[in-house]
Amino acid sequence: MERIFRVIFLLSVSNLLVMVSRQKHIKPSELSFYREFNIQQHLRHPILLDNTINYRSMTFIERNARIIEGRFTDIRNYPSMACLIVKEPRRIHFRGGASIISAHWVVTAAHCLLLITDNDIHNKRAYVRSNSTTWIRDYADHLAIRRYAHEEFNLTTMDYDVGLIKVKEKFEPPNEVPIKFVRMNYRYVDDTNVTMLGWGSTTIIPPYSTTQYLLAANLTITNFEKCQTSYRYRPYDVTDRMVCAAAPGRGACVYDSGGPVLQNGTLIGIISWGSNVCAYPRLPTVYTKLSLFYYWIRDKIDQKKKRLLYF
Repeated sequence: MERIFRVIFLLSVSNLLVMVSRQKHIKPSELSFYREFNIQQHLRHPILLDNTINYRSMTFIERNARIIEGRFTDIRNYPSMACLIVKEPRRIHFRGGASIISAHWVVTAAHCLLLITDNDIHNKRAYVRSNSTTWIRDYADHLAIRRYAHEEFNLTTMDYDVGLIKVKEKFEPPNEVPIKFVRMNYRYVDDTNVTMLGWGSTTIIPPYSTTQYLLAANLTITNFEKCQTSYRYRPYDVTDRMVCAAAPGRGACVYDSGGPVLQNGTLIGIISWGSNVCAYPRLPTVYTKLSLFYYWIRDKIDQKKKRLLYF
């Protein structure tokens, strides 16, 4: 059997992996660290995958995506924060973080959208959840009616890891407020402070689970060339469409995928991937560099409603 690469996905994707395993003969036991999901239940629901995705690349996804050593915070401090969920009769599935960028749109990671199928949208099972410090109660759910993953996103590279979801119900203040979006000419300066947010796991060993309350962590932007060098022997390359950030003992992990990276009140990145050890000191977390997707996002959102964007 081919070597199994295990690289952070910053979101537990066991149900996706098991579906793929049916085609690549990957044993379910090899995915046992994703035991929080009911595998058999999801085998009954085929997922739609782009033909460009190399199914072998699914096997490197591992167990790293929470905020490590983060601090508790309040939705009133970050009212643009949201998450993606899929509802089933007896279960609610957390699909990652997201950021409100207009009255009806959120931005997230493209790889999070692999776990929200066309059937989920059609059958009204997919929602954006917001308006709450804790994602499990006192929230507002907004029905997802459209989704876009970047056309060039591919799991074999994790490049172009950006996506959008449109909701039916309008986001409402005071705790559902669009975040200011980074401009195309934004400068990512080494060693400057950024803040990441998420409901990801807070433990570095299994079992992994979401945290009940929203967490924030302060990091600093890592020099791009140093980050590239750090990952030179890893399955993914750090490309120009990525930015890295780290801090001693702090970083992203399981279930933080798709969440925001903020600098001075501006959304500048999306939690994407990193080391197979959360907050590993030698390997920064890697984020989607959102400034390079400014026009892609504007093109996807109705041009007539461009004025609704907080850009």
